[in-house]
Amino acid sequence: MTTPGRFDEAGFARAYASPGVRKFARELGVDLGRVGGSGRKGRITQDDVKAFVKRAMTQDCRRPAVCRSRRVRDRFRQMG
Repeated sequence: MTTPGRFDEAGFARAYASPGVRKFARELGVDLGRVGGSGRKGRITQDDVKAFVKRAMTQDCRRPAVCRSRRVRDRFRQMG
């Protein structure tokens, strides 16, 4: 995850995902360039973004950018 507004725009643009998934990822502060896709032909799904966030939240907090955002954590909890 990255700081809001600080994505690798080239990687984000190359990611194979629908507009809805892109919006969801931006709202959570997830750089789609770092998310692997499990959908058809490697497409990134909303479940892939959720799984990425869950992994990032459970990781050891060695990288402050991953653990720093209470806003991301709260939004994710609201979505289930």
